[in-house]
Order: sequence, then C-alpha cells, then structure tokens
Amino acid sequence: MTAEGALTISARLGHGRELAGPPGQQQVEFVTAPFSVERPQSGTTTVDLVCATCKQPVKLEVASAPAVQRRRINNGLIAVGLAIFSMAVWTTVETGEITFLQAAFLFAAFFSAIGAVRLLISALGGKLALVLNLVGNSGPHKLFPPESSN
Repeated sequence: MTAEGALTISARLGHGRELAGPPGQQQVEFVTAPFSVERPQSGTTTVDLVCATCKQPVKLEVASAPAVQRRRINNGLIAVGLAIFSMAVWTTVETGEITFLQAAFLFAAFFSAIGAVRLLISALGGKLALVLNLVGNSGPHKLFPPESSN
C-alpha cells in the first residue's frame, strides 16, 4: 500500500458495467486499471485521467499531506461537536426544560452534527477518500485502493 505521506499516490480507477440479471437485481462489476499521480506539496489540485476502459476523461482531486491532516483535525472537531450536541439533547430530554446554555450548545453543536456525516463517510471510505476524490460527474467510475502485493 502506498504510504499516506508519499508524494506519489497509487490507486485503481474502476469503470462500472451492469451485469444482466432479473429486473431490479442488476449488479455492477468494476473493471479496474492502476494509476499513479503526484501529490501537491500543499492544498489540493485537480488531475485529469483517462479511463482505460471507456477512454473518457475523469477529473480527480488529489490532496497534499497537510490538507489530509487538516481534514482529520476537522473531522475530530466535528465528532466533538456531535458529542456535545448529544449531551445537550439528552439533558434537555431529562430535565424537560431548556436553559440558555443548553440552547447555545444545541445551536452550536447542531451545525457540527451535520458535518459528522462527513466523518462517517470518510471513515467508511478509508484513507483513500481523504487523499483522492473524483470531481464532478464521474459517470460509472469509482476509486479503489491499489492491489496488494501479497
């Protein structure tokens, strides 16, 4: 697996094809091709790739190591906000009334709780989702980690 702080990132670009099956039960099979891209020193950049299967252009956002670190810190702060929001809701339900402090917690933490979905998505997507993302309408394409050499 490519090191997370490396300047070159390797992954696989998949092109989805629908497999024939009973109506409502179609499955998608992904044909993948490996690729490597250079990471920027800071921030993010957009790279153009060409799908090896359909020959269509695909835009890819590549994040630098500092940008990934900022995303992780942001996600951690969102998780803290979600915990505060949960505590404020719980104490409000327990007491049956709402104080100014609880209202302030609810207001501030509500916006952080919305962002907690991002934390869940990036956790489910693994490390690859923090570094590489498809941009815009990517059609039937999806990113996969590089094949292991085991």
